[in-house]
Amino acid sequence: GPPLSVDISFQSQSHHGLLAAAIVRELTSILPTLAPLILCLKHFLSVHKMSKAYTGGLGSYVLTLIVASFLVHQPPGVSVGRLLLDFLHFFGRAPEIQRFRFGLAGGGGGPPPPPLFAGF
Repeated sequence: GPPLSVDISFQSQSHHGLLAAAIVRELTSILPTLAPLILCLKHFLSVHKMSKAYTGGLGSYVLTLIVASFLVHQPPGVSVGRLLLDFLHFFGRAPEIQRFRFGLAGGGGGPPPPPLFAGF
């Protein structure tokens, strides 16, 4: 089969991998659509050779925080497909991205991305 990439973290003064893993577990428990979106986006980034932070791509942890920041602005009950399309449009083409800031505290960054594909 294809090679499997694995990250191994050890807690130290300069590395907080275990804390990051706990944050990701908490976010996925709060945001049920986070994990499916991350898997789709990680595959998309991998296909386009943009999934490794050390080569200039976007790492898993940063991707998780970006998607979580996006999701806190979305209404409950939106399908994963619609969320994926809205995410790709907002971060790929929407002019509002110039004013968006990332954050999870206090309801996330702002201003909220508009729902774009209401018919899906």
